[in-house]
Amino acid sequence: MADNEDFFEEPKSWSHLKHSILKYYLREYFHKVNRHYRKGAVAADLFAGAGLFDNGEEGSPLIIARYAHEANLQNGVTNRVILAEVRPDIYAQLSRNMEQYTKSGLVTLFEGEAKDVGCRLLDAIPAGTPLFLFLDPFGNKGLSMELIQQILSRAEKESTEILVNFSEKSLRRRIGVARNVNSQDDRSRAYALDAVELLNDALGGEWWKEILQANEMDEDQKLDLITSEYITKFTRAFRFVGIAPVTKGYPDEEVKYHLIFGSRSWTAFELMNNSVNRSAAEFLLSVTKAAAIGTLFEEVGEEYVPPKFRIKPVVLRNEVYGKCISYVQNIAASRSSPEAVTMNRATARRLVIEKNFAKYSSSDINKAIRHLVKNRDLVTANEKKAINDKDEFTVVFPPTKL
Repeated sequence: MADNEDFFEEPKSWSHLKHSILKYYLREYFHKVNRHYRKGAVAADLFAGAGLFDNGEEGSPLIIARYAHEANLQNGVTNRVILAEVRPDIYAQLSRNMEQYTKSGLVTLFEGEAKDVGCRLLDAIPAGTPLFLFLDPFGNKGLSMELIQQILSRAEKESTEILVNFSEKSLRRRIGVARNVNSQDDRSRAYALDAVELLNDALGGEWWKEILQANEMDEDQKLDLITSEYITKFTRAFRFVGIAPVTKGYPDEEVKYHLIFGSRSWTAFELMNNSVNRSAAEFLLSVTKAAAIGTLFEEVGEEYVPPKFRIKPVVLRNEVYGKCISYVQNIAASRSSPEAVTMNRATARRLVIEKNFAKYSSSDINKAIRHLVKNRDLVTANEKKAINDKDEFTVVFPPTKL
């Protein structure tokens, strides 16, 4: 959540998207980890904000607490929620808004920096306890690489999922301010020194300065490289890392921020893929409806979403088929024996999602596979037309008309 004064009056459209993703993800996350580990999980929001907007809409703290509470009742375990907020006035609002859950013991509140609370949490959480962390700072302020590194270290051996809001726009703005570090104007220089300190903390050192000094790149290339290097730190600890750009409207409009998700679990990664995909589709429809207000087409449905933003079945079928062909060819090339290579639906879906995070849902991919089976581009041993995740099939080459 943000720290400007009017932020909590009403959530912006892109905040709706974040909250929708959390709802879709957490309503399944708690149940899955509770059943798999047979114990409760810890979910932490270290930039909690007030928890409730002035218009009555739930913020992330209330969303997390609600789903943790429901899972406790259904699964007979003790999920816990940790919330941190550094601003005293906002912390007071958070305390009031979360009173129902703090009194029950479900939620624990901390007034302080995300880095300090997060490091204490990581030291105190029992081994073997699943952990979900939501880091949603305003403009990367307070997003410390020291905390990120501790989270990544835990992720190497414990069940850990992390969802981070990383703002390239804020990064660009702060880098612009930091360039004034040698300014003759005392105020500009002071702002620049603050920006440098924030960037060093968020990015984990001064390595970004060397990129800025490179003459062979333009400003956009430099920013892209700094962002890429930042994200690389996640890939060293998590087997699966997904990045989803969030715009203020249609997908080709200005990017407000990137959501970075990391997990060692394929189940968690696929769940987040589907959560982001579904939320993005709903967001796209809401943008289309908003654009139609005041026109003859106020009552619009999915068919009015601009065609360039809709999923094209033939494109997806080609993507699925291409991933399947590459997979079987790579396996065949590593074998000395000539037997046919088979694969299953779960593997095909995984190959597509890994390369296209949040672009396609699991159900979209399953539909594409069903079409390919019907077309006999994918053939099962007993020529079943309706297959499940475990049914093996071979890939026919060349394909028919996809």
